Amino acid sequence: MVGRESSRGVMDRFRSMPMARLAVPFGHTGADSLIGLPLLAAMVGTGLLVGWQPHRGLIPAVEAFLLMMLLRYALSWAGAYVGLLAKNEQTVAQLVPLFLPITMMSNAFVPTDGMPHWLRFLADWNPVSALTAAARDLFGNPGMSTSGHTAWPLTHPVAAVLLWAAALLAVFVPLALRAYLRTGR
Repeated sequence: MVGRESSRGVMDRFRSMPMARLAVPFGHTGADSLIGLPLLAAMVGTGLLVGWQPHRGLIPAVEAFLLMMLLRYALSWAGAYVGLLAKNEQTVAQLVPLFLPITMMSNAFVPTDGMPHWLRFLADWNPVSALTAAARDLFGNPGMSTSGHTAWPLTHPVAAVLLWAAALLAVFVPLALRAYLRTGR
């Protein structure tokens, strides 16, 4: 959130405008979610072109897309907080690779069955794994592990995504708002 805007004085201009002080962080995270819609549409369109299809119908498919957007919104608050902590855009750019393991250490690319126990535990309880399992279930696509070790987030993926989103929002919305209000002092 801070990045180039702060270094160019845009944040100071926002603070001088007659609007609610919290409009900027809420607007930023809302805009980030809206930016995700055309990206999601492009991904779905590409998938449909190569033969992917949701097998459970329109309503479960829409539910899967809504879960994706909800988790994106919750994670955008985490990104806003990290961006507000950073002093400049170079620092933010250097922090981005730290978030890559969250995606890579999930069941999105490989099943967790063959992972060492400690890594499987982390991957099974990863919010991206819960979202992946929820999307696979709602789209009716295969990929869910059927072994006996399956963790709660993978047996109840929709509930797990909702809980992850609620937890992320409960933690990062207040942190980001406090950091934003502090940066103006």
